[in-house]
Amino acid sequence: MKRLLIPLILAAGLGGCALAPTSGMTPAQQLLSAQQARNTACGAWATVFSGAVAIRQAGQASATLIQQINLADSQLTPVCTAPLPTTVSAIQAQTTQVMTSVGILEYLTKASKK
Repeated sequence: MKRLLIPLILAAGLGGCALAPTSGMTPAQQLLSAQQARNTACGAWATVFSGAVAIRQAGQASATLIQQINLADSQLTPVCTAPLPTTVSAIQAQTTQVMTSVGILEYLTKASKK
């Protein structure tokens, strides 16, 4: 569990970057900004997921990475393929969820390559 603590902290930081302050923006601009952040996070998810799956198919994935690939796929593929929510807070929650999993998968993928 200690090994997952660092990527969780890093992912929380990444999620925070995606949720930049929106003061001074109109509600429509805030919604658009949140949508763009979620779409960017889902793009990062697709890239990291593809890399992790390639490692798994090559037989180089640890049991922990395989477990995380399956968990993240079951949670994030529906998030990233569903229509966008209509509220900024719901979109931001999805963005944070996606970026957290991206951070964890990136960490485990790099650890599997060593």
